[in-house]
Amino acid sequence: MLLWQQPTTVRCHWLDRLPLVFLTILVIFIYNFNKPAFNHVITVKKEVNPLSKNGSTTISAAKKNREVVNSASIHNESSHFNPFKGSLVSNTNDVMMAYSHNSFGLEFMELPVKSILFWNEAYGSKDYGIGFGQQGFRQLNCPISECYTTDNRSFFTATEEFDAIVFHLRTFNIEDLPPTRSKHQRWILWSLESPQYNMQDIYPLDGLFNWTMTYRRDSDVIQPYGWVQPIGPFKLRPELQEIKKEMAVSATRKSTTKKMKLIAWFVSNCQTRSLREQYANALAEHIQVDVYGDCGSLSCDRDNAANCYSMLEQDYKFYLSFENSFCDDYVTEKFFSILQLEVVPIVFGGSNYSAMAPPFSYINAQDFETARQLADYLKRLDSDDELYNQYFWWKPHYRIRNHIQDLKLSMCGLCTRLHYDKALRIYDDMEKWWVRESHCHLPRRDNVFHIPFWTD
Repeated sequence: MLLWQQPTTVRCHWLDRLPLVFLTILVIFIYNFNKPAFNHVITVKKEVNPLSKNGSTTISAAKKNREVVNSASIHNESSHFNPFKGSLVSNTNDVMMAYSHNSFGLEFMELPVKSILFWNEAYGSKDYGIGFGQQGFRQLNCPISECYTTDNRSFFTATEEFDAIVFHLRTFNIEDLPPTRSKHQRWILWSLESPQYNMQDIYPLDGLFNWTMTYRRDSDVIQPYGWVQPIGPFKLRPELQEIKKEMAVSATRKSTTKKMKLIAWFVSNCQTRSLREQYANALAEHIQVDVYGDCGSLSCDRDNAANCYSMLEQDYKFYLSFENSFCDDYVTEKFFSILQLEVVPIVFGGSNYSAMAPPFSYINAQDFETARQLADYLKRLDSDDELYNQYFWWKPHYRIRNHIQDLKLSMCGLCTRLHYDKALRIYDDMEKWWVRESHCHLPRRDNVFHIPFWTD
């Protein structure tokens, strides 16, 4: 028996939309076949580069030595997905691929070096993962690498000479702001934490920031914890009909290890806004849950995470990828790190996980009415290897991108946007965008009586 045939709430109803999908593909094909060719090159006004000697424009040697390409190639480049146009939320992979591959025609211009000042500390450092200078952008092979970073506030005579200043929200101090600011300068709010853990008043931030750089997919520059990249014939959200064969093949695969344990959880924050600890406790009443860290009786050295993950993959079938907040797009390493393993993540968060990962790559706790129902489903998977193995059908066709070098690619996006986006914008109501539009809530927002849905 296959997963989609199971009598659980974990089901896909995509087949009803199959005719519409084929019709859409046909329309796109006809449109592109008859569409006239045209040339489109993005032009950039040449500026005086404050980082180059004698005010001359600096162009990297790699850019100088590039071969001249024809206008058709330029058109193909600029017709790729552009995350800097419009406000439609796309999947993270499309955006990150654009950051790391698309230059939108800018590479054919003579570009000045944009200066970026990292204003305050972010997790014990002020280099925001990219380092200082221009080298970080070149090492990442950013399509546009004409940017220079520093934490030296005295790098120029006045801070208003910087093209951009990045502020980390968690260590932001309203009493410590640049004394002057030019019209062209971009102030960027950078945050990896959810709005439920702001640690400060948001209202004083109104009218300060031009751009946002967070995990949210509608940020001006996305800074994700990770993403899933299709590398085979399937899109991120394939139709059920497309993957039936792959799931049937996966059902018969042989595991290299015989796992004797069911569920593990590494956790140190025992009181969260998402109430995840309460759900875990309710689940543990019906099935064995091994809790490692400050919130449990078991231990694994956090300084040697590789050994902990190796033990997890060797011994356990499932892992609780439970977030500390229920907010839009807030999906952290708790999910992406587990997808790297031969372990099925059980998710508990506020994001639309179907927009983050392929179907049948995870189990969503909120798809079950109670914790008992989830426990019964996990027990069934444990007793049926064919059913369990189908949760790994996607492994040959997708790649998990959560390495430190992957996450740095957001800085490529910031550099490109500084060159590309000349429009003026200001966040006049930061509380509205960052707090209210993050839609943070308690689990099961449809539960008006706030009775925990995990109880029987």
